[in-house]
Amino acid sequence: LHAKIKKPQVQRILDSLADAGELQMKEFGKAKIYLLNQKNIPDVNQADLDKISKEVQDLRTTHRELTDEIKGLTADLKDLQNQLTDEQLDAEIAKYEKMLMEAESKLKVYESGNYPKISDEDMKKAEDKQQYYEKEFKKRKKMCMDMVNQVSEMADQKVANLIDEIGIDL
Repeated sequence: LHAKIKKPQVQRILDSLADAGELQMKEFGKAKIYLLNQKNIPDVNQADLDKISKEVQDLRTTHRELTDEIKGLTADLKDLQNQLTDEQLDAEIAKYEKMLMEAESKLKVYESGNYPKISDEDMKKAEDKQQYYEKEFKKRKKMCMDMVNQVSEMADQKVANLIDEIGIDL
């Protein structure tokens, strides 16, 4: 009782209730145990027990149904919260309509034929130039890797560690 009522006072109250027949007292050595006197509790007939059991069962069923409904509504709420608002949808629609207009304007330019056309000769020159630069890149990369391999052998390091140390981008 959190020291609001002193122990001797509680002892006297419990003893007086035991003398009045409200409580039963059992002694086990120095310990005293007080129990509610069950003779004072009115008997309940089986019909009342069955009625209360049925009510409890009905309430449990109702509780289960309400819990399931809450779960479903919570899931629906999450789905709705994850969807875009009307303002966000309007902004997305406007963005995509603008992109569509830009793409259509580009398409009209190409459909009309009013764009600078590349001749087959210019295309061939550009392809040849690209192939030349790719060949040069591969040749220089091979020379670089040969040097890195030789340096890694002399330094007794792995090639990957040496490349990281030097800072070469491959």
